[in-house]
Amino acid sequence: KRAKEKRDVLIKKMKDIRSNLSLASDHYDKEDEGPSDGHQFLPIAAQDLPFVSVSGYLEKRRKDHSFLVFEWQKRWCALSKTVFYYYGSDKDKQQKGEFAIDGYTVRMNNTLRKDGKKDCCFEIAAPDKRIYQFAAATPKEAAEWVERLKFVLQDMGSPTIPEEEYDDIEENSTPPSQSGVATIFDDIYEELPGIFVQVD
Repeated sequence: KRAKEKRDVLIKKMKDIRSNLSLASDHYDKEDEGPSDGHQFLPIAAQDLPFVSVSGYLEKRRKDHSFLVFEWQKRWCALSKTVFYYYGSDKDKQQKGEFAIDGYTVRMNNTLRKDGKKDCCFEIAAPDKRIYQFAAATPKEAAEWVERLKFVLQDMGSPTIPEEEYDDIEENSTPPSQSGVATIFDDIYEELPGIFVQVD
């Protein structure tokens, strides 16, 4: 009976420690996730984000980590317009953090981890700003995130609309040349059986 009581007390203490670590992790997460680029964004629910070009679960590396707090934390991430948001889950009513990606670069980085996810890592960095590091579930998923982020960053710096976003433009289509213009004007005539009429 005494052994059972000791075991119950020990289990309760372990649960308390786990609970405190979880609270500490959330507390550190809030401190860790302050606006790093000087921008303050209003709270927004994950499901209310407009114009999301890519979203999903990633593991985010903490800025400051110790042995008491997990180095990598699962986060639901989304790129909405030009702002990268991250949440505890896709059901959260408020983001844990966010940053505007303007001025950042993105690249794959297989030196961030030494486990099976080393080829799933990428980072988003800018001079004199915080470096954000993430790990996807697969290398393919990480490459898709990097590709989408690079596309948006390229689009932000370009005065023209990128064509690769539009699937209605054929690969081999060529703009009309002077001879092409003549064929357009040929279509203004309508043939009727036995009668040739010019349409004005």
